[in-house]
Amino acid sequence: MLYLRDHRAQTIERVVAAVKGWRTANPLPGVQFELATRKRGRHAATNETVKAKELWILVGSSRR
Repeated sequence: MLYLRDHRAQTIERVVAAVKGWRTANPLPGVQFELATRKRGRHAATNETVKAKELWILVGSSRR
C-alpha cells in the first residue's frame, strides 16, 4: 500500500506508471497486482479512461 503526499493527477499518473513498469519487469507467477484500491486508485482509473476517451468526449460535447 502506498501513501501519497498529494493527490494531484500528475502524482497519481507517475505512481501508476511506476507500478505498471515494476509489474512488467518483475512478473510473479500466480500473483496479480491490482492498482484500483480506495479513492486514489479510482481516481487513477478514471483519469486513464478520460485521457483515453478525451478526443471523443470533446467531439461529442462540441456537437451540442
